[in-house]
Amino acid sequence: MIISTNPENDIRVQKERAVIEDGIGCKIVFLYPELQQFPKPIRFIVWQIKKYFEIRQEVSVIHCHDLDALLLGILLKRFCGGKLIFDSHEYYLWMKYKFPEPILYPYFRILQWVSQFYVDDLVVTSDTMKEYFEKRYKFKNITVIRNTQ
Repeated sequence: MIISTNPENDIRVQKERAVIEDGIGCKIVFLYPELQQFPKPIRFIVWQIKKYFEIRQEVSVIHCHDLDALLLGILLKRFCGGKLIFDSHEYYLWMKYKFPEPILYPYFRILQWVSQFYVDDLVVTSDTMKEYFEKRYKFKNITVIRNTQ
């Protein structure tokens, strides 16, 4: 599981981690803690490439919890195999306030577009998001799992 937020602050990650750790061996990769000295735009790319070279092993499932974790997921799928699941809690490109550095918006726009060719299963939080992804991209399997019941 690849996450970019602190796992202690994300209830979905906590629940999924509990299920995964009970049943199978799983490695949780938390983005960015050791690259705080780099400017944020560079951190997104540098960290994921660095982690790819550290992990480089055969994997069966790669679960990316955020768009900013997806580059690492795509690299692992492309070069190490495995099924790639992208859990899109929000549609990040609608949330321009998440991109205080202007360079990040085009980067994420390209990453989102490229991801449709690598993601095996997309998890979204609403029917609206599912419809949007179906119309705009070519994701094969889209599942809705709401953040709340």
